[in-house]
Amino acid sequence: MKTMILRALPALAMASLGGPALAVIDFESQATGLVSSLSATDQGVTATFFNGGSEMLAVWNLSPYSAPASWGSRSVWSGGSSSASGPTTGNFSEGLSWVSMEFGDFGADDDQIFLRAYSGLDGSGSLLGSVSLFYDSSRALSNADFVTLSVGSATPIRSILFGSVGYQGLNNIYFDNVRFEKAGVPAVPGPLAALPFALGLLASRRRKRS
Repeated sequence: MKTMILRALPALAMASLGGPALAVIDFESQATGLVSSLSATDQGVTATFFNGGSEMLAVWNLSPYSAPASWGSRSVWSGGSSSASGPTTGNFSEGLSWVSMEFGDFGADDDQIFLRAYSGLDGSGSLLGSVSLFYDSSRALSNADFVTLSVGSATPIRSILFGSVGYQGLNNIYFDNVRFEKAGVPAVPGPLAALPFALGLLASRRRKRS
C-alpha cells in the first residue's frame, strides 16, 4: 500500500499541472489588416470583438517593433485605421467568472486604459466590475512595458467594454492575450486536493508499522 501511495503522489502532482489552463485568445491565427470584427474560440467559449458603427479593428504583427515576446506575432489595435470614438466590445458565447487582458502602445500619448464587465451582451445588463489604469507616454511595448487589467464576478460575465481614453479623448491602444475562466468551472480543478488524503493515509500506515 505504501508503495502504491508513493507512486501515486507524482501522478497526482502531474495531473494537477496538466489540468485545464485558463482559456486564452492570443489572436495568432488572425490575418493582419483591418477587420470589422474578430472571433476566436478556446475551451468551448467563442469571443467576438468589434468597435461601434463602421469603425474597424486592426490586426498587427508587432514583433518587428520589439513588442514583448509573449505577444507573439499578432496583436490588435483598437483604433482601426486611426482611432475609435468609443470603447471596443467583447462578447462571449458563455458566461465567464473572470477575464483579463493585456494592453500597451508605443508612447505616443497618455492613455487611461479601462475594462468593464457586464451581465448582458454588447455591454448591456448590470455593470459587474470595472477597473482602469493610467499608462503614460513614457511607457512603451518596445520596453516590454504593458499592463494587465482583470475583472471577476459571481454573476456570469457575458460582455466587456474596454479600450483607452487617449489622444483627443479617443480609443487608441493595442491589446492581446485575453484570458478567461468559464462561470462555475475553475480553470485548474484540484487533483492536488487528493494529496492531503494520500499523505495522511501514508502517515497512518507508518504509525501502524511503528
